[in-house]
Amino acid sequence: MTAPNRPFPKPTAQVEPYFEVLGLNDTLRFIEAFGGTEIYIAKTPRTRSSVAALVGFDKANALTRISHRLQLRVPLAKKWRTLINLRAGQRLR
Repeated sequence: MTAPNRPFPKPTAQVEPYFEVLGLNDTLRFIEAFGGTEIYIAKTPRTRSSVAALVGFDKANALTRISHRLQLRVPLAKKWRTLINLRAGQRLR
């Protein structure tokens, strides 16, 4: 039995929690902005936080609920992002 065709590659284990909460586009934006850095996910995010400014207050708040599943550093996920871009038809630079 083969796996059903997926529109995009499955996220890595490190990316999965972000993907579940943020969805594909916001996960890519989040990793692009914060990948490789340590960020603090506040228990009560403010509307002015850099995370809330990027993904919106509701999704920033959702990240607080899964913060125990997140690594200290936001993953770079270079291979996964490359596969996403190739699948979307973007050329590599």
